[in-house]
Amino acid sequence: MDLDQKIFKSIYNIIKKISQKKIDPKIQNRTVHLKNIQSNLLLLGRILTGKPIEIYSAEKEGGIYGNIFFLPQQFSHFENIEDNANFFIFRIVYLSLQHNIIANDLSSKK
Repeated sequence: MDLDQKIFKSIYNIIKKISQKKIDPKIQNRTVHLKNIQSNLLLLGRILTGKPIEIYSAEKEGGIYGNIFFLPQQFSHFENIEDNANFFIFRIVYLSLQHNIIANDLSSKK
């Protein structure tokens, strides 16, 4: 490795270390991660829609595209873990209703 590459790598690592956010332990304890509850949400979504939906993580709040539901990778805005988990359930119910309304609109236009 050349000298300029070593200097660049050192500066890059320093900047990366400085810019990383420190996570508050309180927030970390109440955070719900999508990967931990994705299978349960997938089952709920398939039951509500009656379709073979898929769930993927989104960069922000998420949404719907065809049979794909996009949900945030993690959620920690409420004060306890149960409310944060219930947010994911709410999003699945909401997206399922949205999916059914869109499907009904498309079928009625044919």
